[in-house]
Amino acid sequence: MAARLSGVDTRKSLDEAKKTLEFVGLGDAMKKRTGTFSGGMKQRLGLAQAIVHKPELLLLDEPVSALDPMGRRQVMNLLKELQQETTILYSTHILNDAEEMTNQLLFLRKGALVENGSLDSVREKYANPRILIEFESNDEADRFGAVSSWAFNKERRLLVIDATKEKVGISEVLALLNSENFLIRKLELQTASLEEIFMKVVMEE
Repeated sequence: MAARLSGVDTRKSLDEAKKTLEFVGLGDAMKKRTGTFSGGMKQRLGLAQAIVHKPELLLLDEPVSALDPMGRRQVMNLLKELQQETTILYSTHILNDAEEMTNQLLFLRKGALVENGSLDSVREKYANPRILIEFESNDEADRFGAVSSWAFNKERRLLVIDATKEKVGISEVLALLNSENFLIRKLELQTASLEEIFMKVVMEE
């Protein structure tokens, strides 16, 4: 029915429906009543109804929100396959999903577009790189603070340097750590997560 409503020839609609149900993993459920379907099966059925006519553009709203972890992974993999032949625009507040699935981001605030661009370009714009150092002890962290000229945020033995503001790279920090034989557990360069970018773009006026 969904195929015919979308303009698929009546003679082809059944074949297309069967192919699409197989694609979304419901091939064994073709003869079952949809009232007996689980939440994950209903989600896949809805996806099948949306793609049976091979649309050029697919609009999805929280496509994996009602699924358990296994169901989420299955549907995400299906969407990745669909991306090869269909443009998918979907809204989600689960930013890990957006980060995995998208190559173009649109940020809305109060119904207005406030930022957009490729995932890489948005990340670069709001990167806010920082250098994280975790020392073996609080004393080691204090000792580093005494010899370093960089401003940093400190919480016990964990220290974070704003790399952009201090105009410092990880190699310079590593050189100081080596020269004074500091005992550390971790040294890494971090950038803003998609969640941090979202909060900055959408929540700040």
